[in-house]
Amino acid sequence: MQKEIRKIDTIHGCSGFFSNRTCQPLAGIVRPDDKYAGSLLRLGLYSVILDRKPGSCCSGWKECDFSAGTVAFAQPGTPVCMGPGEKDKCRILLFHPEFIAGTALAGSMRGYSFFRYRCNEALHVSERELCTMQDCMDSIEKDLRWGTDEFSHGIITERIRLMLDYGARFYKRQFITRHEENCTVIRQADSILDKYFLTGQVLKKGLPTASFLSRALGISAAYLEDLLTCETGKGIAEYIGSKQFCTACNLLCRTDKSIQEISMETGYCSMEHFCEIFRRLTGHSPGRDSAHM
Repeated sequence: MQKEIRKIDTIHGCSGFFSNRTCQPLAGIVRPDDKYAGSLLRLGLYSVILDRKPGSCCSGWKECDFSAGTVAFAQPGTPVCMGPGEKDKCRILLFHPEFIAGTALAGSMRGYSFFRYRCNEALHVSERELCTMQDCMDSIEKDLRWGTDEFSHGIITERIRLMLDYGARFYKRQFITRHEENCTVIRQADSILDKYFLTGQVLKKGLPTASFLSRALGISAAYLEDLLTCETGKGIAEYIGSKQFCTACNLLCRTDKSIQEISMETGYCSMEHFCEIFRRLTGHSPGRDSAHM
């Protein structure tokens, strides 16, 4: 039976749900405990879940990960499942989009791609990283309790930004420590794309998209984009484009198909477009001999 999703769009509503006090109407920190385990919430707020019980709020831990704690990020409207927690071990930073509207942080939010990850793509931190994230949370909480004056809003948004910057830094580290896992994902992606290009699916469905590839791999498009960028220097669209070009070159070498046929089968808009890309990348026009170069 599907769990009921409780919708909460305000800090006051979250504070009331978790029996916490509201210090600021557009930003706050709440402390869930075991009685909220299993609750499924759809928050109209940005949320940062910091838990010292690894895997209790989010899954996705791997043997190559640290295990001092878990940090998960969710953008407004994303369902958040509360795992078993302890009030002294789990805190959730919440802030409304209106709280950061017009600030430098608002212009940077798109860059924090981890807000678009799935819950099982959480950040698993070391002791040192956990302490850093806790210090950020402590400083935000302290300023929320300080009260409202002409400086408080700017100070709190900057402290939130610092915490998100540390989150980005630690996620970069996690991609490095997950190198072997990432290589497995890339091999799976290669297999999916090879099958797509070589079985005529391009003619039926068009070029594979980021959403197609991420769904086939069972991960979010945002996480796949960052994984590929970390490992190959290419985003999803560029990576698919490189696979498209390699497939066309292989067909050029290993089959008797014409350049026109190969261009169509691999999804180029025209033979001229393929030839232009081929010359740009290789310095030669496409032909049986030049495809080997």
